[in-house]
Amino acid sequence: MLASCAFNRANSDKKLFSRDVPKDQTELQLDVRFSRSPDYSPPQGDLVKQFASSNPRLEFSSFKKTPVLDLRFHMALTILPVPYWVPTMHIDWSFTDVRGEKLDDLNYRFVLPSRSGWHSTHSFALNYRTRVGHESITLAFSPDVRCERQFTAVTPIYGDTLTLSAQFPEGGGCLQVCDSATASSKTCAYRPKGTNLSIRP
Repeated sequence: MLASCAFNRANSDKKLFSRDVPKDQTELQLDVRFSRSPDYSPPQGDLVKQFASSNPRLEFSSFKKTPVLDLRFHMALTILPVPYWVPTMHIDWSFTDVRGEKLDDLNYRFVLPSRSGWHSTHSFALNYRTRVGHESITLAFSPDVRCERQFTAVTPIYGDTLTLSAQFPEGGGCLQVCDSATASSKTCAYRPKGTNLSIRP
């Protein structure tokens, strides 16, 4: 039996503030100390304007798989085409933007929310802007693998030093820096060496 896979972008993009994510829906908490103060505009007024700002944020993708049957037609040696069904796996994607909570000029707290019915890619991008320009760093994580959760990382564009500290609801866990799959990607290009981190569907 033939099978195929169809990819569809889901119309379920979400924009959230870290402070509004319930504790029982938290996949991880990330505390970041920046080496230089990132751009920040206090949240106020229209939500569209707030999310148009360059405030520090986490961006990540979630996906869900739905098995369906697609109707196809086979051009057999008959007058009419012969219909048949092909099992297909539809993959719907959702993209989430979570703005960080400012603790002081250099320290921010981010919360990565879990979503019922959706699967995590176990990676995300930390994006922010300073006076020298836009910066982005991609990280992979796992709640099931144990490795370093507190370390210092250097950003790929301007060489900023970030002090990162991750906390997982069940304790333990693992956080690692990785190369992004593309320039605008929120996922890692590879599985970080020496870990079992799952970073792709």
